[in-house]
Amino acid sequence: MMWSDDNKLSGSIPREVWNVTTLLQLRLKNNSLSGVFPQEIGRLDHLKWLDLSFNKLSGPLPPTIFNVSTLGGIHLSSNRLSGSLPSEIGNMKLLLDLYLDNNVLSGPIPSSIGNQSSLVALLLSSNKFEGELPSSISNLTSWFEILIVSNNTLEGAIPQCFGNFSQYMKIFHLNANNFSGVLP
Repeated sequence: MMWSDDNKLSGSIPREVWNVTTLLQLRLKNNSLSGVFPQEIGRLDHLKWLDLSFNKLSGPLPPTIFNVSTLGGIHLSSNRLSGSLPSEIGNMKLLLDLYLDNNVLSGPIPSSIGNQSSLVALLLSSNKFEGELPSSISNLTSWFEILIVSNNTLEGAIPQCFGNFSQYMKIFHLNANNFSGVLP
Protein backbone atom coordinates (compact mmCIF):
# COMPACT_ATOMS: atom_id res chain seq x y z
CA MET A 1 0.00 0.00 0.00
CA MET A 2 1.14 3.51 -0.72
CA TRP A 3 -0.76 6.27 1.02
CA SER A 4 0.35 9.87 1.04
CA ASP A 5 -2.86 11.87 1.04
CA ASP A 6 -3.18 15.53 1.99
CA ASN A 7 0.41 16.61 1.60
CA LYS A 8 2.20 19.09 -0.62
CA LEU A 9 3.70 16.61 -3.05
CA SER A 10 4.33 18.03 -6.52
CA GLY A 11 5.75 16.99 -9.85
CA SER A 12 4.88 13.81 -11.67
CA ILE A 13 4.39 10.41 -10.09
CA PRO A 14 7.77 8.63 -10.28
CA ARG A 15 7.98 5.90 -12.92
CA GLU A 16 9.21 3.47 -10.27
CA VAL A 17 5.74 3.43 -8.70
CA TRP A 18 4.36 1.79 -11.85
CA ASN A 19 6.92 -1.03 -11.52
CA VAL A 20 5.67 -2.17 -8.10
CA THR A 21 3.37 -4.79 -9.57
CA THR A 22 2.38 -6.12 -6.13
CA LEU A 23 0.92 -2.76 -5.08
CA LEU A 24 -2.63 -3.15 -3.72
CA GLN A 25 -3.59 0.47 -3.02
CA LEU A 26 -2.27 3.75 -4.38
CA ARG A 27 -3.63 6.81 -2.60
CA LEU A 28 -2.03 10.17 -3.32
CA LYS A 29 -5.10 12.38 -3.19
CA ASN A 30 -5.10 16.08 -2.40
CA ASN A 31 -1.57 16.95 -3.43
CA SER A 32 -0.22 18.96 -6.37
CA LEU A 33 0.87 16.06 -8.56
CA SER A 34 0.96 16.91 -12.25
CA GLY A 35 1.84 15.43 -15.60
CA VAL A 36 0.08 13.16 -18.02
CA PHE A 37 -1.75 10.21 -16.53
CA PRO A 38 0.64 7.29 -17.23
CA GLN A 39 -0.07 4.35 -19.52
CA GLU A 40 1.98 2.21 -17.13
CA ILE A 41 -0.99 1.96 -14.75
CA GLY A 42 -1.87 -1.20 -16.65
CA ARG A 43 1.15 -2.97 -15.11
CA LEU A 44 -0.38 -2.90 -11.64
CA ASP A 45 -2.39 -6.06 -12.04
CA HIS A 46 -2.98 -6.52 -8.30
CA LEU A 47 -4.15 -2.97 -7.62
CA LYS A 48 -7.48 -2.87 -5.80
CA TRP A 49 -7.83 0.87 -5.10
CA LEU A 50 -6.59 3.96 -6.91
CA ASP A 51 -7.18 7.44 -5.49
CA LEU A 52 -5.38 10.31 -7.19
CA SER A 53 -8.19 12.84 -6.70
CA PHE A 54 -7.54 16.55 -6.18
CA ASN A 55 -4.29 16.81 -8.09
CA LYS A 56 -3.31 18.34 -11.42
CA LEU A 57 -2.99 15.22 -13.56
CA SER A 58 -3.75 15.83 -17.22
CA GLY A 59 -4.17 14.13 -20.55
CA PRO A 60 -6.47 11.31 -21.56
CA LEU A 61 -7.40 8.34 -19.42
CA PRO A 62 -5.26 5.50 -20.75
CA PRO A 63 -7.35 2.48 -21.78
CA THR A 64 -4.84 0.34 -19.84
CA ILE A 65 -6.37 1.49 -16.55
CA PHE A 66 -9.50 -0.46 -17.44
CA ASN A 67 -7.48 -3.63 -18.00
CA VAL A 68 -6.55 -3.80 -14.31
CA SER A 69 -9.30 -6.28 -13.53
CA THR A 70 -8.71 -6.22 -9.75
CA LEU A 71 -9.62 -2.54 -9.32
CA GLY A 72 -12.58 -1.90 -7.04
CA GLY A 73 -12.23 1.86 -6.88
CA ILE A 74 -10.98 4.50 -9.30
CA HIS A 75 -11.07 7.97 -7.78
CA LEU A 76 -9.69 10.61 -10.16
CA SER A 77 -11.96 13.53 -9.28
CA SER A 78 -10.76 17.12 -9.61
CA ASN A 79 -7.84 16.76 -11.96
CA ARG A 80 -7.37 18.01 -15.52
CA LEU A 81 -8.06 14.77 -17.35
CA SER A 82 -9.28 15.23 -20.92
CA GLY A 83 -10.41 13.23 -23.92
CA SER A 84 -13.09 10.60 -24.04
CA LEU A 85 -13.97 7.82 -21.64
CA PRO A 86 -12.49 4.66 -23.23
CA SER A 87 -14.90 1.87 -24.13
CA GLU A 88 -12.56 -0.48 -22.25
CA ILE A 89 -14.38 0.63 -19.12
CA GLY A 90 -16.69 -2.30 -19.80
CA ASN A 91 -13.84 -4.74 -19.06
CA MET A 92 -13.96 -4.15 -15.31
CA LYS A 93 -16.13 -6.62 -13.43
CA LEU A 94 -15.11 -5.77 -9.84
CA LEU A 95 -15.34 -1.98 -10.07
CA LEU A 96 -17.48 -0.51 -7.28
CA ASP A 97 -16.72 3.21 -7.54
CA LEU A 98 -15.79 5.31 -10.56
CA TYR A 99 -15.22 8.97 -9.66
CA LEU A 100 -14.24 11.10 -12.65
CA ASP A 101 -16.08 14.29 -11.72
CA ASN A 102 -14.55 17.76 -12.12
CA ASN A 103 -12.28 17.07 -15.07
CA VAL A 104 -12.56 18.05 -18.76
CA LEU A 105 -13.55 14.65 -20.14
CA SER A 106 -15.73 14.85 -23.25
CA GLY A 107 -17.65 12.87 -25.82
CA PRO A 108 -20.39 10.33 -25.21
CA ILE A 109 -20.59 8.07 -22.19
CA PRO A 110 -19.73 4.67 -23.70
CA SER A 111 -22.47 2.06 -23.75
CA SER A 112 -19.97 -0.44 -22.31
CA ILE A 113 -20.55 1.28 -18.94
CA GLY A 114 -23.55 -1.06 -18.69
CA ASN A 115 -21.21 -4.06 -18.46
CA GLN A 116 -20.32 -3.12 -14.89
CA SER A 117 -21.86 -5.85 -12.78
CA SER A 118 -20.63 -4.49 -9.42
CA LEU A 119 -20.85 -0.73 -9.87
CA VAL A 120 -22.27 1.14 -6.87
CA ALA A 121 -21.28 4.75 -7.60
CA LEU A 122 -20.70 6.60 -10.88
CA LEU A 123 -19.66 10.26 -10.65
CA LEU A 124 -19.19 12.00 -14.00
CA SER A 125 -20.39 15.51 -13.14
CA SER A 126 -18.72 18.76 -14.22
CA ASN A 127 -17.11 17.46 -17.39
CA LYS A 128 -18.02 17.95 -21.04
CA PHE A 129 -19.85 14.69 -21.70
CA GLU A 130 -22.41 14.96 -24.48
CA GLY A 131 -25.06 12.90 -26.19
CA GLU A 132 -27.61 10.67 -24.54
CA LEU A 133 -27.24 8.55 -21.44
CA PRO A 134 -26.65 5.06 -22.79
CA SER A 135 -29.63 2.73 -22.45
CA SER A 136 -27.18 0.02 -21.35
CA ILE A 137 -27.16 1.73 -17.98
CA SER A 138 -30.28 -0.34 -17.35
CA ASN A 139 -27.98 -3.38 -17.06
CA LEU A 140 -26.55 -2.07 -13.80
CA THR A 141 -27.61 -4.17 -10.86
CA SER A 142 -29.42 -3.44 -7.64
CA TRP A 143 -26.04 -2.53 -6.11
CA PHE A 144 -26.11 0.68 -8.16
CA GLU A 145 -26.91 3.50 -5.70
CA ILE A 146 -25.27 6.74 -6.86
CA LEU A 147 -25.38 8.38 -10.28
CA ILE A 148 -24.17 11.96 -10.62
CA VAL A 149 -23.88 13.31 -14.17
CA SER A 150 -24.79 16.95 -13.53
CA ASN A 151 -23.09 19.88 -15.30
CA ASN A 152 -22.40 18.26 -18.65
CA THR A 153 -24.12 18.69 -22.02
CA LEU A 154 -26.06 15.44 -21.99
CA GLU A 155 -29.35 15.50 -23.88
CA GLY A 156 -32.32 13.51 -25.02
CA ALA A 157 -34.78 11.54 -22.98
CA ILE A 158 -33.94 10.06 -19.61
CA PRO A 159 -33.85 6.28 -20.20
CA GLN A 160 -36.97 4.43 -19.04
CA CYS A 161 -34.84 2.18 -16.83
CA PHE A 162 -34.42 5.03 -14.36
CA GLY A 163 -37.95 4.41 -13.19
CA ASN A 164 -36.78 0.95 -12.07
CA PHE A 165 -33.84 2.36 -10.12
CA SER A 166 -36.13 4.15 -7.66
CA GLN A 167 -36.13 1.17 -5.31
CA TYR A 168 -32.43 1.28 -4.56
CA MET A 169 -31.02 4.52 -5.99
CA LYS A 170 -29.93 6.83 -3.16
CA ILE A 171 -28.40 9.76 -5.05
CA PHE A 172 -29.45 10.67 -8.57
CA HIS A 173 -28.27 14.01 -10.02
CA LEU A 174 -29.00 14.90 -13.63
CA ASN A 175 -29.18 18.68 -13.22
CA ALA A 176 -27.58 21.28 -15.54
CA ASN A 177 -27.82 19.21 -18.73
CA ASN A 178 -30.18 19.37 -21.71
CA PHE A 179 -32.54 16.47 -20.96
CA SER A 180 -36.04 16.57 -22.41
CA GLY A 181 -39.20 14.53 -22.44
CA VAL A 182 -41.09 12.98 -19.56
CA LEU A 183 -39.75 11.57 -16.32
CA PRO A 184 -39.81 7.77 -16.29
